Amino acid sequence: MEDDYSALFVISTIRNPGLSVASQDAALNAVNVFYAFCRNYQIDLVARFLAGKYLSVVECELLSNFARQSFGAEAKRHQKVVELGKVRRGFTYALPSVAGPTHFKRLTHIADFAEWLAKYLLSHVSQERMGGIAEMHAQLLRHRGLATQRKDDFKEAEFTRRHNQILNELITPGAERNPFRADLQLRNLLLVELLRQTGIRQGEALSLQVRDIDQVKRQITIRRRHDAKDDPRVNQPVAKTEGRTIPIGSYLTEILVQYVSQRRTVPGATKHRYLFVTHKSG
Repeated sequence: MEDDYSALFVISTIRNPGLSVASQDAALNAVNVFYAFCRNYQIDLVARFLAGKYLSVVECELLSNFARQSFGAEAKRHQKVVELGKVRRGFTYALPSVAGPTHFKRLTHIADFAEWLAKYLLSHVSQERMGGIAEMHAQLLRHRGLATQRKDDFKEAEFTRRHNQILNELITPGAERNPFRADLQLRNLLLVELLRQTGIRQGEALSLQVRDIDQVKRQITIRRRHDAKDDPRVNQPVAKTEGRTIPIGSYLTEILVQYVSQRRTVPGATKHRYLFVTHKSG
């Protein structure tokens, strides 16, 4: 499939012969990142476009976050994978991020390629389809950030790879530096990974119910549950945005399945449907 994407890219460049070799290399790299994203989230881009369906707002945001990653040789040396089920439960360390201008250019190439591919696959031109393509292209461009690095950016405020490693050491179940009780470690790992991998708000995470998880489709659904009568919490969390469905990766799905299984053993957990439960008595 990656070869198919590369072949489609070659077709697209024929219509734009003015690109320099360096620009073509950067564009091809961006298309490969796009392919990796679609493979990771099980998106059949060609089938989707042929059906007249395009990337959603949430998928554009996920793609932007995915495109921030560095996939070079140096990045791979920093990647560390431990399988689930080991003494220390699994975690894939995040790859280093590319510079802001690189992310800007990468997402620009992805947006242009997605727009070109969607139009290339059109069996008939309709105003609705052209509008959907234009909206997808615009959404991707909105997530590019800055084209140049600002001089007043404070590096000490950046969340670096080292910060990420420290956080991983603190939340990985069984890790020496994990400060939480053994029965809380899986729950806390799941909460951090939900926030980190999906970008949902704290209130949205705490409003999740077990039935909002679809492990087969690998997705979670955010729902607005203001003033829910079955919520036993005094201070109910609030989801500030409209409901939406968010795709999740296999690692996060596996953690969710493990936690839901563990959740059944927590006293009082069956009294309500909310995903996250307290381990305190009473």
